[in-house]
Amino acid sequence: MAFNLGPTELIIILVIVLVLFGGARLAGLGKSTGRAIKEFKEETKGLGGDDKKDDVVDAEVVDRPAKPVQQTPPAVEAPQQQAPAAQQPQPQSTPAQPAAPQYPTGSSTQPYDSRRDA
Repeated sequence: MAFNLGPTELIIILVIVLVLFGGARLAGLGKSTGRAIKEFKEETKGLGGDDKKDDVVDAEVVDRPAKPVQQTPPAVEAPQQQAPAAQQPQPQSTPAQPAAPQYPTGSSTQPYDSRRDA
């Protein structure tokens, strides 16, 4: 995307800008633009050094060996063997009735609306 601006076109553009903004305002715009560029360059230089510091810290973290975790095996009880006693008939149990669902009880049947109290 070449604009192909020659010296004549640049002079015309500068004259138009000077007429639009005026001499005093144009000087202020140039000054503020210069400050902005200077601050931008300083910040980009500062960012380059931060990356190197982070890489060193990351490398140190990666190089550290992890401490071994000691786990105790779960205690296993020996199965107890009992002499087979005379088999007694077990009374048949009736299946338990399922518990009734627990719903919050309240005086209102309407859902709670937090905006109502405000």
